[in-house]
Amino acid sequence: GIAHQFDQILLMSVKPGSAGQLFLDSTYSKIEQLKKIRSDNKLTFTIAVDGGLHDTNIPLLSRLGVNTGALTATLFNSQKDIDLAARYKQLCKLAA
Repeated sequence: GIAHQFDQILLMSVKPGSAGQLFLDSTYSKIEQLKKIRSDNKLTFTIAVDGGLHDTNIPLLSRLGVNTGALTATLFNSQKDIDLAARYKQLCKLAA
């Protein structure tokens, strides 16, 4: 395979096109597949997801091994961006 050539693999966790979409549950199995590829081949790439992230799925994603997530719509639609960003950082720390 070619996975050894990557530093990070980004999964789209929504259908591309518009902000504020719901997280696609099919992303969970893709994360598991990537973790297996990484483990079986002793690779070091990180796993990232883009879209549909919120306070109820971030801890689970962190526990599953997701290293990075795009929170663009969530942050830009919040009145308290700084407080929200701090809350998401804390959620990830608690899940680890």
